[in-house]
Amino acid sequence: MVIPLRRLERFPKLLLSTHLTPVFNIKGEEFLRETPKMGAVSGRVLKSPATSLTQGQVQITGALDFCLASPFINS
Repeated sequence: MVIPLRRLERFPKLLLSTHLTPVFNIKGEEFLRETPKMGAVSGRVLKSPATSLTQGQVQITGALDFCLASPFINS
């Protein structure tokens, strides 16, 4: 499973849920993690890792929990 990262600067003036779309700093640039766009991708199309987001494990787990267990989705 992969979750796309988008440059935060491309989302000006939008009020986005920090629970669902946490922001990560990668090499001095802020990226938005688009949890709702999570999907399966073949390992053959993935290139070498750019960085590790292990320091953001709490935010990543929280975003997945919010997406998968949200009462708004399951009602």
